[in-house]
Amino acid sequence: MRVRAMPAALAAGLALVACDPSVPAKPKTDVGARVNGVELPRLASAQAMERAIEQELVVQRAVSDGLEKDILVAAQIEAARRQVLTQAWFDRAAAAHAGVTDDEVRAFHAAHGPMLGHVALEQAAPSIRRHLARAKRAEHLRAEVNRLREQARIEYVADPRTERSASPAAPLHRTQAKQDATPSVAGLF
Repeated sequence: MRVRAMPAALAAGLALVACDPSVPAKPKTDVGARVNGVELPRLASAQAMERAIEQELVVQRAVSDGLEKDILVAAQIEAARRQVLTQAWFDRAAAAHAGVTDDEVRAFHAAHGPMLGHVALEQAAPSIRRHLARAKRAEHLRAEVNRLREQARIEYVADPRTERSASPAAPLHRTQAKQDATPSVAGLF
């Protein structure tokens, strides 16, 4: 049941965003269909267009049924929104730091030749370039997240290192401007 609820929640969330006046208007696109006045973009195939129409019908019904007000659905919509925004920020932040020079590829190959099984540079270069680009992006993103943490005022309401307190009436309070440990962002990009 939970798996089925997520697409509906996501669809309802997208419908809410589409109706929210605080969200900037979408750029004009070729309209492929209108469903009860809601414009859908033209899609590559008739089958894709039919799926989009059916999804829009379900979204409209979910909104009219008030599903976006259900606490679990609202939480799923917010989680999906946060994931999309996080991924978009990581993608943009990493894009400028993916370049790898030929000198870096040669240096890596020279330093790790035995580990690479003495494969020729020309053969290993594409894999080395991808590896170094991923490493550069990850290093840059870790540094960016650490910078964001340093600039933020983070207040823990409960100690994140322990299980939930048996007594919810007595949460732990701790204010921290900077955390010592490096955040784990590996799963986010």
